[in-house]
Amino acid sequence: MVTIGILSFGGAINQSFPPLRLRALLGESAIQGACLTLIGAERSEPGCLWGERWKDGRWEPGALTLPDVVIVQGRPLTDHHRTVAAWIAARCPVIADAEIDKLTLPVLLRRAGLDRYVVPVAELPADGVMEVMRAFLHDHPQAVVKAADGRNGIGLYFIDRDEGGWRLQRDRELRVGSLDELLTFLGGRLAGRLVYRRFLVQRYISSRTADGRAADIRIHLQRRDDGTWGTTRSYVRMAEYGMRVSNIARGGYQGSLAGFFEGRRRTVADVGREIDDLVLAIARVVDDHHGAPMSELGIDVAVDQDDRLWVIEANAFPQTSLHEQRRAIHTIGYARFVAAFERHRRTTSGRPDPDARSM
Repeated sequence: MVTIGILSFGGAINQSFPPLRLRALLGESAIQGACLTLIGAERSEPGCLWGERWKDGRWEPGALTLPDVVIVQGRPLTDHHRTVAAWIAARCPVIADAEIDKLTLPVLLRRAGLDRYVVPVAELPADGVMEVMRAFLHDHPQAVVKAADGRNGIGLYFIDRDEGGWRLQRDRELRVGSLDELLTFLGGRLAGRLVYRRFLVQRYISSRTADGRAADIRIHLQRRDDGTWGTTRSYVRMAEYGMRVSNIARGGYQGSLAGFFEGRRRTVADVGREIDDLVLAIARVVDDHHGAPMSELGIDVAVDQDDRLWVIEANAFPQTSLHEQRRAIHTIGYARFVAAFERHRRTTSGRPDPDARSM
């Protein structure tokens, strides 16, 4: 039986995971004949792993043996966490996804010849925010300001022209005034954060449902039990009325692609084929960039009024609260594949396989 460990960096180990996700992973491990253990980096030491295993209907804490494969959940928070993670990675295969910076992704897409899907973007410097914003808004009068490493639609500022002036919106907070007034206000909000965090301004793509709500398409990709990429789920995310953020974590809704494209210029079948080709190309680009295989991606695509597709961002840790069972099938399947690949490598010549990156 393959033992799959999940390494987390929080305090209470099994509480570091959404309950539905943990339940789905446990169930799928049983179905696929794998043993799931939770490893806590906080109490573990190199050579002595500590965690929890599911036994007799409850989580039982104790010392753990090194699993056949380890899935890293999140990022190390301390030097101790990094030491434990490095010790594990040196001794067994590890599946460790890494976030894709929102300023890096456009560069990667252009290198791959995917220019037509790139949304215009500019980095905001620690000094000169107003000048960069003013120049950007001259060319793109609708824009959104966000952190390069932001997630879940938190802290987004939308700025565009209003009758007789400009407006700046964050969630339901709306300010109206001259461009100078709003840029001064925005610069003040960002000034302290720009010292330690990168921010960007991106052209706002008006992507909406038939009733006018902001919407985009989320495509969740995962590696399968044969190591290849596949789409786990594609769906439309719709914002609440009055909001511009469609993230489920921010109160958004989910719907089908068929309903979203009904009555539009392009059919869902036509767009679906383009989306499939696009997201698989992005997965390959991201793999090449990181130098190690990713296991899942959540890619957000906007659809403008002409039904043209635009890539907004790609997330390494996508929200999957409404399809945890589907996710678990491929999470466990791919982990078993990686473990089997490593066993095969060790029992043959021991030399690295030149195709190992295809995992």
